[in-house]
Amino acid sequence: MEKDKKQDILIRICCVIASLILWIYIRNVENPVTSHVIKYVPVEIQNVETLEEHGLVVVDDQDYSIDITVKGASQAVYQIDKMKDFKIVSDLSKYALKVGENRIPVEIKESPSGVTIVSNESMWIKVKIDKLKEKEMEIKPEIIGTLPEGYHIDGTTISVANVKVHGSEKLVDQVANVVARIDVTGIQNDINKNVDLIAVNEDGNAVEGVNLSVTSVNAKVDLKKGKVVPIQVQTTGNVLKGTLQGIEVEPNKVEILGKDGDVGKIEAIYTETVDLSQIVQDTTLTVKLVNPSNLKLSLGSVNVKINVLEEKKIEKTIKVPIKHINALEGATIKVDTEIVNVTITGDESLIKTIADNSITATIDLKGLNDGDHAVKISIAGIPEGVTISSQSADSVKVNIKKKVEENNTDVDKNQ
Repeated sequence: MEKDKKQDILIRICCVIASLILWIYIRNVENPVTSHVIKYVPVEIQNVETLEEHGLVVVDDQDYSIDITVKGASQAVYQIDKMKDFKIVSDLSKYALKVGENRIPVEIKESPSGVTIVSNESMWIKVKIDKLKEKEMEIKPEIIGTLPEGYHIDGTTISVANVKVHGSEKLVDQVANVVARIDVTGIQNDINKNVDLIAVNEDGNAVEGVNLSVTSVNAKVDLKKGKVVPIQVQTTGNVLKGTLQGIEVEPNKVEILGKDGDVGKIEAIYTETVDLSQIVQDTTLTVKLVNPSNLKLSLGSVNVKINVLEEKKIEKTIKVPIKHINALEGATIKVDTEIVNVTITGDESLIKTIADNSITATIDLKGLNDGDHAVKISIAGIPEGVTISSQSADSVKVNIKKKVEENNTDVDKNQ
């Protein structure tokens, strides 16, 4: 069984070798005539520039090619180099072209000897034509890459302000910006170099197939070194009420930008002066930073929080004598109480300064005649910031008795 397998393999190998020898013999000795299709033979487009005279342009920068059927001795056919042995052209100046797709014949200027080109329907190409359009656009510098830590861009200038975009209307309309991309990766010194211009769409992707009147510009990028320093709050005066507990600033640090020598001298950045005498409770203010000359700050202002401990509130009860005014002349006045207890509330420091006799209680008897009356008590002398939390009475009962005239008594006696 094993011997039969080996014989079978040997027979197959001999058949392959015999077939190969026969093919070599036929090709090199007999050399029969054969036909062969050569695919993707390049076509050269000529006189493209003549389209511009008619306001037209070829869409995209295409590579054109055709398939060619050749006939000849097999040895000659199979040795053809399609890139070197053919020169096939299509002259755009010979035809009246329109916007859209155009079928244009090709001409075979050169072909390999020993073979015949078989004419067929593939001896033309499709060329897309569009209207020619031109628009002027501003060149925008675009920074790409990352600077080393502590370095910042202080300014960017380019040598040319505008550029003309020229080409197919379809492609020119896609151009949203023309950018000069400047790579600053790892740069620690000012940049001064030529950079290429790129026409890009709204997504920032390059629009291929358009021409620019300027292809590169000189770009300058000025760098400044940064330093982070603390922010200190400048104040004047004292809080009007309570006790100053502390001052917080957010953020509490700022980056300063400038030349090394100027930056190195700065240890802190100060705020404009905050007047504490206007502060009566916890307050947050937006305060500008004082910017040293020749430097730039990463912030213009900060939030300053002033924490004030409010003073303790206390109560005090004062016995206030009740006085009356505007009583009838000579009348006898009797009130049911001569004292009103007034309880006041306020900051401890303020309450302690109030003397007992500084607060008064008054009843106004103007226009009241004989008899009993309820008269409202008027309290005065309460300082600002102090309130009356309670008082023992809001009004008192008053009895008024007129004085009896003495001359009426003498008349009665004479009678």
